Amino acid sequence: MNEDKFTGKAAIYAKYRPSYPTAVVDRLYELTHAANVADIGAGTGKFTEKLLLKPCAVNSANEAAVALFLAGKIGFLDIGEGVSGALESVKFIPEPTLQEILDTKAAAEEYVAAKFGTL
Repeated sequence: MNEDKFTGKAAIYAKYRPSYPTAVVDRLYELTHAANVADIGAGTGKFTEKLLLKPCAVNSANEAAVALFLAGKIGFLDIGEGVSGALESVKFIPEPTLQEILDTKAAAEEYVAAKFGTL
């Protein structure tokens, strides 16, 4: 892989990468009124920041599942299965506190670990 090309450059990438227009998330919400959203492959988290402005549960199951995939422990299609299952198992909280967000993150990661194992 090209790990050396990216080592130490994440802060520069995050600083200069443009964000997503709030209007994009507003429109997606108007179309779906989704209570649960899986932010798959967000990279820097800029899209996640926009999603948190809406009443959505954003999960961390994807990060856990992708790590298992990259380690060769699960298949690519298992990522979606893990994210979907975690979204169904985690309680939706319309206006979460920071602690509730952290608890939701932990619960999503625990779901993936229980389903597929850990690194």
